[in-house]
Amino acid sequence: MKIKDIILPDGLIRGPFGSDMSKDKFINESKDSVKVLTQENIFKKSQNIGTYFISQAYYQKMKRFEVNENDVLVTCDGTLGEIYYVANLNQKSVINSSLLIFRLNPSVINYQYFCYFWEIVLKNKITKRNVNSCLKHLPSISVIKDESINIPNLNEQIKVVNSVQPIDKKIELNNRIIDVLINKIKEANQCFTS
Repeated sequence: MKIKDIILPDGLIRGPFGSDMSKDKFINESKDSVKVLTQENIFKKSQNIGTYFISQAYYQKMKRFEVNENDVLVTCDGTLGEIYYVANLNQKSVINSSLLIFRLNPSVINYQYFCYFWEIVLKNKITKRNVNSCLKHLPSISVIKDESINIPNLNEQIKVVNSVQPIDKKIELNNRIIDVLINKIKEANQCFTS
């Protein structure tokens, strides 16, 4: 099986040219503006951060790069292969030039299973393809589509997700606790140095 077998038709969409999302295209947030998702959104696994927006008129030109619910976004420049699953879309959004959209076929692959599979197997496999390149970026869409994968049937994928998700939630909770404790230590240190 290959990646092209688990995505929908036209299920890999690379972000627009950088010049299509240059700062002169951005506007202030308004009720009609469209959010531009960047690598920061992927790193922080949040649609709510960032201040880049485009107008509805410009969105019509960028509609091909619109983010849908259940899209999987991947960073494709600089810090390669970071992933974010958009289970629920908060607002109308498009991707910038540094992102790639995977539109998966849910009758073949579970969205969350794909994210785990990406982190454990595909990320390293795909990002290492351009290791000798001076500019770090993911390979072309055609190379990614042709990447061989070995995945279990959908029922097995769901079993894996159901067994791993509770662990992920505990890790997420522990990371939040660690962040709170680190901030408390910083506050305490400021008291001692003041």
